[in-house]
Amino acid sequence: MELTADLSGVYRAANKVIRSLSFVRGQSLDVSDAIKLRQIGEVWWFLQTRAQVKPSDDGRTLTLRQKDQTLTLKLLDPVSAKFEIGPAEPLPTSPHPPKQAVNSDVTRIAIHLVNVKEATISVQFEN
Repeated sequence: MELTADLSGVYRAANKVIRSLSFVRGQSLDVSDAIKLRQIGEVWWFLQTRAQVKPSDDGRTLTLRQKDQTLTLKLLDPVSAKFEIGPAEPLPTSPHPPKQAVNSDVTRIAIHLVNVKEATISVQFEN
């Protein structure tokens, strides 16, 4: 089963953002974002989790563990990117609202692309 959504209206810096979700029941979910920026810039993709996160040596696969559950994330595209793991807090260039909740038990998983005008980010979630 595949679903597609046009998210362009949410992103001011983009001409077009299309998210596609592809399900294989009981096996995997593929999330693919096709992005066309108005001008060359940077793209961030985020996921936040309370699970324990273990990266592969190449930074392109993550194993998430929480209680007795395991989920594997695979970065399918772009081939030059890697997952970035860090605390769930605003980026230095993001607003820092005074009443922002502290997320000390949450991990931020990110993919960061720079100097791009068009990009596709695809991540596969497998149980």
